[in-house]
Amino acid sequence: MATALSSLAAIEMVRRALLDTSAVAALVGDRVLGAYPEQVDDGQSTYPLVALVQRGGSMRRWGRMEDVSFDLLAYSGESPSAAAEVYDACAAALQAERITFADTGATDGERAAVAEEAGRPGAMWDGGLRKWVQSGRWLIRCIG
Repeated sequence: MATALSSLAAIEMVRRALLDTSAVAALVGDRVLGAYPEQVDDGQSTYPLVALVQRGGSMRRWGRMEDVSFDLLAYSGESPSAAAEVYDACAAALQAERITFADTGATDGERAAVAEEAGRPGAMWDGGLRKWVQSGRWLIRCIG
């Protein structure tokens, strides 16, 4: 039987998919984080950037399918519309697209996932970071 795919491995594969998308890379470069910016570098990040924050998940052992939920946060120091532009580029790269990944710590072959937006984004001001952020809830369905 397959080993379970960790939630962190699933988030990492979404991160890699975004980094490999030219529209996202043009906006944020390599600044796609697997945590809140302040958790990674004590507030010294360059903006704009994207943060993927794991929320939880579920597993169905017999079908080897797992659901991992996460928040996709697009930050900008410029404006709420600039944060929305980054979020929209990420959404276009992920929505209903098949993501494949072999290097996840699993021992029995390639895994695949499909991401879908589960909660529409909202714009807000992050007073701690002093940046605009567009935040939406996502679900990754991992199969294999």
